[in-house]
Amino acid sequence: MYQRTITISGLSKTFSVTGWRLGYLIAPPHLTDALRKVHDSSLSAPRSAPGSCRRRHRTGDAYYPELREMYAAKRAILLDALRAAGFACH
Repeated sequence: MYQRTITISGLSKTFSVTGWRLGYLIAPPHLTDALRKVHDSSLSAPRSAPGSCRRRHRTGDAYYPELREMYAAKRAILLDALRAAGFACH
């Protein structure tokens, strides 16, 4: 199965760097050669992107509680503002 499997995924949304549009592809060399040619001629990323994602990836699951807390705080601010404006929020 490995010889014909291509795995494609992204980092942008997972690590909250949506403006960077970062992703990765894992496949056996006989498949990546052609894919690399298409990628090299059609896509680009900021120089800092791979290193930043690598550092973030190394933090592992420790990243997610902090991310949850940040979104919970932002949600609370938004809910307070919506309720103050007269909206019923659940």
